[in-house]
Amino acid sequence: MDEDTLHEILCEVDLNKNGQVELHEFLQLMSAVHTGRVSGSRLAILMKTAEENLDRRVPIPVDRSCGGL
Repeated sequence: MDEDTLHEILCEVDLNKNGQVELHEFLQLMSAVHTGRVSGSRLAILMKTAEENLDRRVPIPVDRSCGGL
């Protein structure tokens, strides 16, 4: 994702247009994403994709060789 795209997405979240995503704006967005009210926004799509990628993670086995604890 390029910087311009990221800036556009953050502008969608910055409801009072002060150039910062404040806590209440972030929490409002997270609530909307969780309930599906912003499913069409680019940020919601990116977050859903990231969540799906996390769900597909496979634990990496750890060898405890060389005297590891």
